[in-house]
Amino acid sequence: MAAGMFLLLAGFSVAAGQVYNLWPQPTQLETDSNTLSLDPNIFGFSTSCQSSPTLYAAFDRYSHLLFTPALCARGSGAPGAANPLTSLRVCVQSADETLQLGVDESYTLNVTSPIAVLVAPTVYGALRGLETFSQLLECQENEGQWSYTIGNTPITLSDKPRFPWRGLLIDTSRHFLPLDTIYTAIDGLAYSKMNTLHWHAVDAQSFPFESDTVPQLVQGAWRNDLVYSKADMAAVVAYGKARGVRVVVEFDTPGHAASWGKGVPEMTVTDCPAYTHNINNIPLNPTINLTYSILAKFFGEMAATFSDHYLHFGGDEVVYGCWGQDQNIVNFKNRHGFSFDQLLNYYFQNVWQGLPSWQKNPVVWQEVFLAGVSLPAQAVVHIWEAPSAGVTVLDVIKKNHKTIVSPGWYLDHLDQTWADMYVIDPTTNCTSAAAASAGRCFNITDPTEAALVLGGEAAMWGEQVDGNNFSPRVWPRTAAVAERLWSRASVNDPNAALSRLLAHRCRLVRRGVAAAPLQPGFC
Repeated sequence: MAAGMFLLLAGFSVAAGQVYNLWPQPTQLETDSNTLSLDPNIFGFSTSCQSSPTLYAAFDRYSHLLFTPALCARGSGAPGAANPLTSLRVCVQSADETLQLGVDESYTLNVTSPIAVLVAPTVYGALRGLETFSQLLECQENEGQWSYTIGNTPITLSDKPRFPWRGLLIDTSRHFLPLDTIYTAIDGLAYSKMNTLHWHAVDAQSFPFESDTVPQLVQGAWRNDLVYSKADMAAVVAYGKARGVRVVVEFDTPGHAASWGKGVPEMTVTDCPAYTHNINNIPLNPTINLTYSILAKFFGEMAATFSDHYLHFGGDEVVYGCWGQDQNIVNFKNRHGFSFDQLLNYYFQNVWQGLPSWQKNPVVWQEVFLAGVSLPAQAVVHIWEAPSAGVTVLDVIKKNHKTIVSPGWYLDHLDQTWADMYVIDPTTNCTSAAAASAGRCFNITDPTEAALVLGGEAAMWGEQVDGNNFSPRVWPRTAAVAERLWSRASVNDPNAALSRLLAHRCRLVRRGVAAAPLQPGFC
């Protein structure tokens, strides 16, 4: 191979016996033909710009990942002559460690003897670069001695994400998830360069969140010990921030609200006999002041607990039929001349009076948009159904609203393979036969419109998932979503990606994330 060959696609076999199994694929990569060796007793991380506790903690984590033989990728054999790599010097250009949507996660990485250099505008770009550096290293065992190498150097790499919102939804209402399961999920997100944990906290089945302002709400938990304390919530936020992962919490209302009524029965509608057979049908009562008083206190408390500027208010699958069987609600609706959609708008306008003081922007499911609810300018519409169901990305952005997507990325659908998920793109669905047949095909190319598509989320709904089987359901399929949301749109061939994903799956397993196998083989 000619020296200095320029590659736009990482993971390509750049020399005999050497394959870069980077996941997700970086923006651009230039390599050569030399090998560097790393001595664990000599190699170290250093910082040449802004010092940072977040960065120093990451140095400790990655030192462990790099030089623990059980955690590193096996090379093809004992290396030949190699130049030493003694240090990775990291320059973070900004001391600001605020983690919010749109934070700069770009970085450049130059690997050459004797010192590699990683430069990033923010500490979160540095975290992404450290992950890439860790994926370059291989280890080999020869007569009981371990050696560590990086091949095909010098390496010049620049990288940045395609979308700013790259997430995973977890559901702790249908089944309580132990904190260790949540921490491991955040680890997997960081290893795959995803940056958002969407915590669907409560639903019809249980209310596992402690509240100081409305303590009776926790009566909706499955059991007294299956509850997240305020300290637990803060710990999850801190764990995520240390790894560049935002925590966006969701309290789904006014539908799916039965568990709220365990602690405050007056809040929920139960006088709808045709619907009470299904716990998911029970909504909040939008016509009484008590509902809004409770919500104002609770949302204010949670807004202070979760630092992200976005709070997901749900709004999906509100069963209007239940409202329609409660005569008091019907009387209120008729007195105001409301349709049910207008009643839903009335509900959200009352709830969102607190947004300025909470310093939050709302995220809502697509039904809220479809109902014509008046949305704040910074609202995000979360699309979850296939385009044939009534709304597409294009519908939302034509109204000048931001959006994130999840269609095709529902992890509870076991018939959806990683390859199925890999080819889904948030800005086009013209390859979907269902979309085409429904006349719902779109292909967003205008830069202004494309900027409103923030990214998307894989969704692990919890009806049949708890701490025992969570990780294998989530990984490695979520990694396919990770590459779709990070890498260039042209990186979309599952056949070309398979070998790298197999390697990444093994990387996750070595690092303690129980990712399911994709085909016969071993790690």
